[in-house]
Amino acid sequence: MLSIVLFSGCSTMLVEAVDKKHALEYVCIENNPKVIVDDFIPVVENIFHEHGIATDVYDKDGLPKSCKIKMTYTALQTWDITTFLAYAEIHLFKGMNKIGYAEYDMIGKGGLDLSKWSSVKTKMTPVIEKLLAQYEKREITFNKNIYKKEVTKANLTLEEKLVKLKKMKDDSLITDDEYLRKKQQLLSDY
Repeated sequence: MLSIVLFSGCSTMLVEAVDKKHALEYVCIENNPKVIVDDFIPVVENIFHEHGIATDVYDKDGLPKSCKIKMTYTALQTWDITTFLAYAEIHLFKGMNKIGYAEYDMIGKGGLDLSKWSSVKTKMTPVIEKLLAQYEKREITFNKNIYKKEVTKANLTLEEKLVKLKKMKDDSLITDDEYLRKKQQLLSDY
């Protein structure tokens, strides 16, 4: 009986799946510099990508205000001969509202269970699969470059837009008529 207790490690998973109504296409991941589990973010991103969800990692100060879905996380490792993932937590937010949550916890540091040294991928895949259960596996169709251009364009001030427009005219990228028409449109939209 004692050997069963010693050799059986126990890990738990707590998940609030993301509802399909949120139509996840792109997730901004807020980098957590305190996390030292090297392959945690690459593993998480790969699983999101398998479900057709594009991702980018941003520092907290660089997180675009226009980002609709944000992910925060923590991951802790512990040591027993070598380091291994012992705890992880993921929160997904749409604006200020939490839309998903996933937690992995290795109870009692795994005891003598050899699976405690399993890879981050082995431990996190079932957790994230449950989190994204309503999202079928598919190719990514979201175009991050178009999104980033639109975000950049939307964040420019009127003055910056006018300067950019003037440069396009000066560089002969647009005609004088196009310049005047676009300038009038910018001013009327303001």
